[in-house]
Amino acid sequence: MVVALLLAAVRQVGWLEPLELAAYDSGLRLRPAVPAADVVLILEREEDLHRYGFPLADRLMSDLIERLESQGAAVVGIDKYRDVPVPPGQEQLAATIARHANVVWIFKFSGEHEVGIGPPPAVRNPQQLGFNDVVRDGDGIVRRAPLFLDDGRSTSQSAALSLAMLYLKGRGIVPAGDPANPDAMVLGKLTLKPFEGTDGGYSVADAAGFQTLIDYRAGAAGFKSYSLEDAFQDRIPTAALQGKIVLFGSVAESFKDFFDTPIQSFGQSGRATFGVEVHAHIASQLVRGALGQAAPLRWLPDWAEYAAILLCSLLGGWVGHWLRRPATLGLAVGGGAAVLVATSLAGFLAGWWLALIPAALGYVLGSGSGIVWRAFAEHQERKTVMRLFSRYVSKEVAEEIWAQRSQFMSDGKPKPRLVTATVLFSDVAGFTSVSEKMAPEALFAWLDAYMSAMTQAIIDNGGVINKYIGDAVMALYGVPVVRSTPDGIAADALAAVKSAMQMGAALDKINRDGAAAGNPEIRMRIGICTGPLAAGTIGMGDRLEFTVLGDTVNVASRLESLKTVETTGSCRVLVSAETFRLVADHYRGKPVGEVALKGRDQQVAVFEILDNSDETGRTA
Repeated sequence: MVVALLLAAVRQVGWLEPLELAAYDSGLRLRPAVPAADVVLILEREEDLHRYGFPLADRLMSDLIERLESQGAAVVGIDKYRDVPVPPGQEQLAATIARHANVVWIFKFSGEHEVGIGPPPAVRNPQQLGFNDVVRDGDGIVRRAPLFLDDGRSTSQSAALSLAMLYLKGRGIVPAGDPANPDAMVLGKLTLKPFEGTDGGYSVADAAGFQTLIDYRAGAAGFKSYSLEDAFQDRIPTAALQGKIVLFGSVAESFKDFFDTPIQSFGQSGRATFGVEVHAHIASQLVRGALGQAAPLRWLPDWAEYAAILLCSLLGGWVGHWLRRPATLGLAVGGGAAVLVATSLAGFLAGWWLALIPAALGYVLGSGSGIVWRAFAEHQERKTVMRLFSRYVSKEVAEEIWAQRSQFMSDGKPKPRLVTATVLFSDVAGFTSVSEKMAPEALFAWLDAYMSAMTQAIIDNGGVINKYIGDAVMALYGVPVVRSTPDGIAADALAAVKSAMQMGAALDKINRDGAAAGNPEIRMRIGICTGPLAAGTIGMGDRLEFTVLGDTVNVASRLESLKTVETTGSCRVLVSAETFRLVADHYRGKPVGEVALKGRDQQVAVFEILDNSDETGRTA
């Protein structure tokens, strides 16, 4: 959500517009070109300037128009400024203009910051005039065409629109208003709506006047063209101009009348698109749309584009959070971005400008945020897991707990579960009387050595120390890493009994070493029970504690503290019947009998472990 909001804000201020326009340009270039059949160009080249002079005299201009008219041109467009006469032939040109109402001449619109250039004085019909101004985006590329401009006193139309309207008028098509939208204009089968500053991939475009996007459908070389010399030397086939819009303009490099466009810019093809070609693209686009030969490019409304950003950001976040294998994650992120790019290109082929750059960025950044969030969550989970378990387990068990965290972690802490596990309680018999005979320094030194040895015995056998209660220890086997198979449960019980026997051996050594220092002999009781219990956490924050509850825990505790069975050696190990059944092949024991335990109505069958088996694993 945060990524989507950030991208929406960045898009709103226009920072993503260059990327979206670059994607738009790529889409236009990748579309197959459709050569224009309705527009023919007569081009003035550099060599024509030397041959016929510059500027072209009025007499020659008149002669050119007459030649084009004689070959059946439906409309003739002159992309040449002629606000002042160029003798000889001023009267001749004026007569030609008066005689042919299908001639359209350009002028430069007088804007707020620009000085205009007027049309030939002889052209008095507004329908035979049109400005040749274009709109450059911030990167200097021409993607939009103004069709109408208003100077506050009057409204003028573009040369391309004038050419298209005269051409369509000959086919019975005239402009009309749109009943559904008073700001739109209907031209045959084409409904022209004024460009808005946020249409398509735009965010902060200047939408002054009445603009439209140029589709450049004819491509970089989609117009049939002839040179000025071809026209004067009668080398243009008779049928080539019949019924066509014929547009005359200069492609001489010295004129510098060229523009960067999406289909042909200096950085991409070696030369830009000349002004006469830009106007040809616009006029052809209007004619094709009016005749129903091509629909104008469409785009999604703003709300749908922002919805796409949100959806892709959320999807990317899901991918980054849940896909953990680097190869799978990389394929999902790269593949998802590629799908969005391919969708955008497919949209162009279908006539849609799908501005998916922000959506693609949302997907990629959302994936990154998902990865970061997952890493943070895992870091927090690891801190919790390690704080709960790592101090009193072996490194191998700690890593196994972390590796299997998905099985028992939820919302950053272990989730409550009902499991079958083994619980061990140990305590020093008569510790109070023993401690009274020792100086504090000696007592704590002894207690530290004792607890270290007991802890090591538990850790060596894969146990998890759940808590210390004074000199007592509570350890768990099979929690939090749960073994649900019979063999796994038996292995936990065996590990608990192994720990008990190792603890007893360690206590024997402590007693031997302590005897030389005059310390009293210490005896220990251990109770072990295997069975169902509830495992989970209590508390919150830094006070979170992992604990187990249930009858199995109570039985193990009561076995440890049972007074009716004397401790004959330094360590007495009592186990439940279920625990003994699971370890009977490895340890020798004797039944104590049915024993009543505090807090239980039913008696419990109890066994005392006597010693371990021989090296073959069979009972000695």
